[in-house]
Amino acid sequence: MLNSVVLVGRLTRDPELRKTPNGSSVASFRLASDDSFSKNGTEKTTIYIDVTVFGARADTVAKYMRKGSMVGVTGRLSQRKYVSNKTNTEVTVTEIIANGVEFIGPKAQDADDSGYQPDVPAPSAPAAQVSESSNLDGVDIVDDDLPF
Repeated sequence: MLNSVVLVGRLTRDPELRKTPNGSSVASFRLASDDSFSKNGTEKTTIYIDVTVFGARADTVAKYMRKGSMVGVTGRLSQRKYVSNKTNTEVTVTEIIANGVEFIGPKAQDADDSGYQPDVPAPSAPAAQVSESSNLDGVDIVDDDLPF
């Protein structure tokens, strides 16, 4: 049997970071993902699913992700039950236990709090070519020695 989930969506709130009694990190967040299937082809349905991440990934998620961040999540579907203290009824929770979270992009171009830093633009002119025999830090480089 196979239990594998891959989702892409945006966080609906900032991740919550907790510590277990033994000191391990646990982060939780809700992901909003558009359903690609629609009845008439025009209406978009959004699915909201809870995601839980453990360990060092949880620390990274809590540090760099914010509400609105677009992420890709891989993991497994999990279902657990518990009795609510308030209503004394059994509650069933379905969630994704993530084993991978990928940062896809920023919330918006002006989102300074997303942690996103754009790449440094490439120089407009090509860098100086290495001559047939150059001395870089005491190493002689000859074009014939290069594998490309």
